[in-house]
This record gives sequence, C-alpha cells and structure tokens, in this order.
Amino acid sequence: MSRNSSLSLCSSSARLGAIISPLLVELDKEKPMLPVLIYGVLAFISALAVLYIHPETKDCENLPNSLDEGEIMATRKKKNEEEKKAENNKEEILFRKKTLKKIVEEEMDKSETDD
Repeated sequence: MSRNSSLSLCSSSARLGAIISPLLVELDKEKPMLPVLIYGVLAFISALAVLYIHPETKDCENLPNSLDEGEIMATRKKKNEEEKKAENNKEEILFRKKTLKKIVEEEMDKSETDD
C-alpha cells in the first residue's frame, strides 16, 4: 500500500511541476532569482522527505506484503524494544544498588576509623 501511495505522490508531483514550470519561466523575466530559489527550496524539501519519511529497507529480510503483516511486524518490534529497555533498566537498577552499597560501606568504614 505504501509503494502505491508513494508512486501516486510522485506522479502527481511531476504533473504539478509540468503545470507550474511555464509560469516560472514567465516569473524569471520579472524576478530572475525567484525561480532558482523556488527550485532550490523544492529540492531541499524533497531531500528531507527522502531522508525522514520512509524507512530504510536495504537490510530487511522479510518485508510485509499487506498492512496486516506490517502491523504484526511493528508490534513485535515494539515489544522487543520494550523488553530490551526493561532489561537495561534492571541492569541500571542493579548497578545503582551496588554503587550505593559501596558508598554506604565506605562511609561506615570511615565512621568506624574516626571513632
């Protein structure tokens, strides 16, 4: 579904560009730098769209064939990320407990040596 939408968006953009380009030629006669600025801004917007809108599929082994498969894959991925995050939180809590225990022991040793 995403591929079809992307293809139709590209086709519509090409048609819109074909409609607007003669107008930009006329605009060039009055303000010469404005068409260059418009083309530059459009190129920049398209570069951002390429980088941030669609995910990279280069190293994907199994791409979904339907929207349902995509939703199943997304929920699995989200669940795995949550499990990893929970595991990292457990490790961080254990590390903090150990660190706190060492600090308390050091303070106890200091207070015993001071007495």
